Amino acid sequence: MAKLTLPQAGFLIHHKIPLSKVFDATGMKKEEYLKVMKDLGMTIAIGLNPCTAREKHTLKDKYGHCVQCKTNNFAFQKRYNELGFIYVARSESIGLTKIGTAKDTTQREYSLNNFGYGGSSDWKIQFTKQCNKHGRIEFEAHQALMTHNVHRSYWKQGSLIDCTELFDCEVELAIKTIEDTILRY
Repeated sequence: MAKLTLPQAGFLIHHKIPLSKVFDATGMKKEEYLKVMKDLGMTIAIGLNPCTAREKHTLKDKYGHCVQCKTNNFAFQKRYNELGFIYVARSESIGLTKIGTAKDTTQREYSLNNFGYGGSSDWKIQFTKQCNKHGRIEFEAHQALMTHNVHRSYWKQGSLIDCTELFDCEVELAIKTIEDTILRY
């Protein structure tokens, strides 16, 4: 029986993961605990072999990855099936459309412009929709519009960031793609 360490408990609290979503996989092989996690709807497994990081983390997600090393992957997985907002934003200066997710679309519009997302600071959110599985809807809408995908970069806090959520298409096409995707769920 595995016991949570103080840093692990802190991680769970920080990421708002209830203990009811933590599964003790002590002694199980990867394929076994991954199946059980999926069947039971668990978020985190404990009691596993440590990751290769210096800290030797033992919290794993439903794919067997260390959630403490790659918190951005964990955040994406968590958002994938949650209730939230999906939005379409447009920058007229660069002629591109962006599909994304946010908890607060007003704040998101501000941050897109403040950081110069994709090399533009005239982003206007044209469409928002609250929906279940907003991360999944976003992902599938991106896949559906892949032929329109455009990569741009911008500087954020001293790092060059690659933008992969930009599309050379009209806002109406992006909205229709999102609405069609939502209908499938």
